[in-house]
Amino acid sequence: GAISRSNTVARAGSYSAKFSINKSDKLVSGSYRAEIKTEQIAINAERWYGMSVFLPSSYAKDPIPESIFQWHNVPNFNSGETWSNYKFQNPWRLETNNGRLVFVHQYGNASGGFVGSKSYDLGEYKTNEWIDFVVHFKASYSNGFFELWKNGTKVLNITGSGVYYNDESGPYMKMGIYKW
Repeated sequence: GAISRSNTVARAGSYSAKFSINKSDKLVSGSYRAEIKTEQIAINAERWYGMSVFLPSSYAKDPIPESIFQWHNVPNFNSGETWSNYKFQNPWRLETNNGRLVFVHQYGNASGGFVGSKSYDLGEYKTNEWIDFVVHFKASYSNGFFELWKNGTKVLNITGSGVYYNDESGPYMKMGIYKW
């Protein structure tokens, strides 16, 4: 039941995807999660994504964040990284945090090392209302960008070096609930 088709809530058409986690669920790699993912894109690729999120009235405010969508990079296998020894996994993610929407950007340096992260408060979320997002980005360290619109208003524009990691390959997207 972690991912199911809902015919009670739909943004357009008759159905939506419903993602659910419970405290009684088994941990997956140390976390609770109900996610789907897209195919990986090429480094320097430019992409547009659109999605709508509906948080029901039962969605509880929690000081421990939940990611609701994220882009995930992969290890630089040609440089000796593996899934078990690399640390930099989410260049971009949107999370809920204690009643607020927070966008987190993690970034690195030219040699591929982690530098830090920056959080952007996008305001309080409302339950029982659709939130529409549009994302436009170029996955590039040297000339990348990341733009985010919320309900038709541009709320984020990140440019310059370090927008994406200095990686051998581009990211893939994960959507759903990821709870630390």
